[in-house]
Parts: sequence; structure tokens; C-alpha cells
Amino acid sequence: MKIKLEIPKEVVVVPERRITISEIEILEIIDSKNEHKLYVITSQLGIINLWTGIEYIANADWTNNDVIEKIKEIYS
Repeated sequence: MKIKLEIPKEVVVVPERRITISEIEILEIIDSKNEHKLYVITSQLGIINLWTGIEYIANADWTNNDVIEKIKEIYS
């Protein structure tokens, strides 16, 4: 299926890069209450979104251990 755009749009395409990791270093945890979003910035993987929207509200009282467990859930 093709979708024709009315106006051509310049986009940035990032090539896929595969790496093997055995640990993830969290540089910063960002808790954005206004956007209902919790994410971490890592040295190896960049940004990892952990909870947004309803999931964010359900996990509003998160702990560092909750963050660790969520990352392990995503990457295990």
C-alpha cells in the first residue's frame, strides 16, 4: 500500500544498528508529570520509555527498583 502525501516531507532515516549488551547504565530518570510519562536516558540505548498514560498513573509511586524491574522486563 502506498500513501501519497500532498506536500513532500524531508525526513531523517536512522540506519539500524545492532549491539549486544550485558548491562544497561541509567544516566537519568525523567518523571514528566505533565505528560504522564516516565522514561530513562541510558548510555547504551538512549531513551527507554517505561510508562505512559494510564500505565504511568498506575505506577505513579514508582521506586528505583520498579524502574530496574521494568527495564529487565523489556529487555529479557
